[in-house]
Amino acid sequence: MYEKYLQPEKNIKLEIQATPPYLSFWGVIDHIKDDYIAVDITGQYVQKDDRQVNCIIPGATRICFFQTIIKGCIDGKIILSMPKPDDINVIQRRKYARVPTNIDVNCFLIGINNKKVNSNKTFPATVMDISGGGVLLNSKLSLPVDTLLVFELALENNSFVLTVKILRNIENMADGSWSLGCKFVGIDDSDRQKIIAYTNKLQLRMKIKSTNI
Repeated sequence: MYEKYLQPEKNIKLEIQATPPYLSFWGVIDHIKDDYIAVDITGQYVQKDDRQVNCIIPGATRICFFQTIIKGCIDGKIILSMPKPDDINVIQRRKYARVPTNIDVNCFLIGINNKKVNSNKTFPATVMDISGGGVLLNSKLSLPVDTLLVFELALENNSFVLTVKILRNIENMADGSWSLGCKFVGIDDSDRQKIIAYTNKLQLRMKIKSTNI
C-alpha cells in the first residue's frame, strides 16, 4: 500500500531530531533509488552526523509514516536512507486538529500487554500536543504499544482525568527521551468537546499572533 506514497513529486514532511530537539519542514520527493530517497527542499540544510528523522507523506484520506536516517545533503537535496518495508506505516489521517502544548503530568500505568496493572506508582511525562483524539507525550520511559495510562490534565478552567492507549513509541535520539503517540480511550463526549474547543481557541490565537508578526 505504501508504494503509491513513495513516488517522485510527493510532498513529504521531515521532523528531524536535532538540537533544538524538534526541527520540522516540508520538501518534495525528487527521485527514489533502491537504497535512498532524495528530497528537494527550499533553502539549505547542513549536518555533520547522521540524524534520525520522522517522515510523513500525506494522502487524501491516509498518511504514510516512517522513521529513517538523513545521510546528508547532495546538490541541495536531502538524502534519506530507504526504510525497510516493514517499517513503513500507512494510517488514517487525523480526524482532529492538534495544537502544541507543554504541560507536565503524572501518569499511572493501568494496563500493559493486555494485562491489568495495579499500582499507585506514577511517572512524569509532558503533554507535547493535544487534539480531540489524543495526545503526544514525552517521557523518559519507553513503553510498548497498547499500554494504557491515566493522568490528570488541566486546560485553562477545565480539569480532565484521561485514559489513553499508546499507539506509537519513538525514541528521540537528541536526548534519549521517548515520544508516545496516544489516543483517548473511553473519553466522555462532553470532555472531548471541551478539549476540541480549547484546541480551536488556541489555533485561533496562534493564527492571530502569526498574522501580527
